[in-house]
Amino acid sequence: QTQGRRRIVSDESNADLVGKALRVTSAALRPWIEARVEGWPRDFKGRVEPRDPSYLIWVALNYKPVRLHKELGDGGNLLLQDLRHTRNRWAHHIPFDDLDVVRSLDTCRRILLAVGEHGAAGTIERQIRAVAAGDPETAVAAPEVLPAPPAKPNARPVATSHRRMRSVTFREEQWARRFDPHVEPLNRLVDDLIAERNGSWMPYIPAYHGGTEAKMLLLYQDPGKMTSGENGGSGFLGCENDDPSAQVVAECLDAAGIDQRDVISWNAYPWFRPGQDERLTGSMIEQGLDPLRRLLELLPKLRTVVTGGTTAHESWRRFGRRYPDIAARYRHLQTFHTSGRGITNGGRQTKAEGVAHVVATFAEASR
Repeated sequence: QTQGRRRIVSDESNADLVGKALRVTSAALRPWIEARVEGWPRDFKGRVEPRDPSYLIWVALNYKPVRLHKELGDGGNLLLQDLRHTRNRWAHHIPFDDLDVVRSLDTCRRILLAVGEHGAAGTIERQIRAVAAGDPETAVAAPEVLPAPPAKPNARPVATSHRRMRSVTFREEQWARRFDPHVEPLNRLVDDLIAERNGSWMPYIPAYHGGTEAKMLLLYQDPGKMTSGENGGSGFLGCENDDPSAQVVAECLDAAGIDQRDVISWNAYPWFRPGQDERLTGSMIEQGLDPLRRLLELLPKLRTVVTGGTTAHESWRRFGRRYPDIAARYRHLQTFHTSGRGITNGGRQTKAEGVAHVVATFAEASR
């Protein structure tokens, strides 16, 4: 036993099981997607790689003429997000314990069922039982799992898979990857800004966002409480934090068909403020302008800046006045902050109206 969990295979064998399941699932997804798209599109890196699981998942989530994830059923978006997380974890050699394997293989199984590959799904089902039960003989003898019945016409949609930072495993993964090549320059800047302010803390940029490859900057007010480890938060600034505002951002990006790797978040005042009930002063906004300039120098592919909320709008206005030549490089779009008060515009509109505006703004930014 390891940490109280039953194990029947080594970490290497677990990773091998997941890798094989990913290859089987990709082989099934490829013809299923090809039959539904008018030619393979280029991904956010300009690639066309139908044999790459990461590319196939990107197409299934982002191909706009046909919302492919909806054809996988009400939980299609959730399944594909889980598959992408599994693939990224496997590709970066992050260990899988038995429970991780069960979840990862079950995601593959459900996708295979959704695309009609029942034989392959049955094989993976037997592997799941072997890992979960610790008894290969029982697993082989177990009956096949039948496909889930079709959803009722008025069935309630399955919630999207976000707030991933609530997972200790996911947070540890992001911490281990905080100096991956695409985010290292940005997080070195974070370290510098903390040192220059005598230790005033600010959150890191997570590796699941685009880092130096980002094409869109989401500029908000200041780091929320769930960016801070002292408040039980993640230590990162991103749309997978365990708070409602971050979840709205993530869901709006999904609805606009934007991959999280295309964006990066920042704040008008980038340092964390323990007492966040007070509004930012003009002086604080001014203090955030030079850090923003230094950030932009590290984003060669950036094309659009989206400001969320009045404080962020004011920050970009002041930035344009101080650094007009830099600001002129980017298209600027405005929308609402995704906090409870921000998304309703102080109670002057419904949340649905605010969310629709954010989604439309993101969609315009992606064009």
